[in-house]
Amino acid sequence: MMRPLIDLHDVSVNARPCRCEPDLLARCIDEAQTMDIKNDVGEELYLQLFAAPMPDNIARLWNGGEYTDTGGKAHVFGGLKKSLCYYVYARVCRACGAVVSRFDLVTKQDDYSNSVDHARRASIVNDALATADTYKLECLQFIKNSGLFAGCGVKMTNNRVKFRMIGK
Repeated sequence: MMRPLIDLHDVSVNARPCRCEPDLLARCIDEAQTMDIKNDVGEELYLQLFAAPMPDNIARLWNGGEYTDTGGKAHVFGGLKKSLCYYVYARVCRACGAVVSRFDLVTKQDDYSNSVDHARRASIVNDALATADTYKLECLQFIKNSGLFAGCGVKMTNNRVKFRMIGK
C-alpha cells in the first residue's frame, strides 16, 4: 500500500465536507488511488505523484491550472487532487455508516440519527462520481494535449457502469 496522497481535510476542502472513521478513510483513499487514478494515468505518472519534490509537470497535473495545448488553445483544469478527493468522497458516502453484522449490512438508527434512503445515497454517490470523472477527464486531456508528457499513454475511455434500481 502506497502512502496516502490526500487526507480527510483535503477531501473536505476540495470535494465536500466529510467526516468518517480513520480506518474507513484510509481504505477509501487507497482504493481510489489504485483503482480510479493509477489505472488511467499509468504506472509511470502515478509513481511520480509520490516524488518529493514533485516535478513541475506532475505538480501542475496534481494541482490543476491553466495550460496551452500543442495547437495554441488555452485550457483550464481542476487537477488530479480534486478528482481523487471526489472519488474518496463517493466511496465514503457509499460505505457511510454501514457496518457488517451477523444479521446483515446495517446502519446506525436511533432517536438522534436516521439513515439516508437508498435512492438519495445513490444520487449523492453518482453525483460525486460524475464530478470526479469530469475532473479526471480534464487531467487526462492535459496529459495528452499539453506536450509535457511525451511518451505517456493514457486511457481516455469511460468504463463506469450505471445501475438503476427499480421499485420503491
